[in-house]
Amino acid sequence: MSTGDPSVGVARTPRLPVQRSSSLRGEDRRAFELHRSVVRHLRVDPDRVLSLAATNIERLRRTVRGGAGQQLVDEWQRALTAGPRAVEALCLRDDAHGADLRQVGPFMGVLDEDERLAALRRAV
Repeated sequence: MSTGDPSVGVARTPRLPVQRSSSLRGEDRRAFELHRSVVRHLRVDPDRVLSLAATNIERLRRTVRGGAGQQLVDEWQRALTAGPRAVEALCLRDDAHGADLRQVGPFMGVLDEDERLAALRRAV
């Protein structure tokens, strides 16, 4: 059964969030761009992203040292429990605390290599 509209039934990938990092530090801009790309995946397939992040949180708990680092991991855990909007808010938080959070972001495996490289190029 065709509606005549070729876009019917075709999943559209959301655009990247418009927000860009205001940081002057290259490492902060790179981490922000990587997390912007994660947000796109989060909007398309939140179950997959949240599941991967939950698995990665457990790994981070074993590897991140120090009370401050563990508090950041705990904050990601709370956001994962709260759902996609809370996770997106942390990913796109554009301040020093957001930069700290992104240093222990639990999103390994969400982006493929091409997406990762594209995000790093956008950060320049």
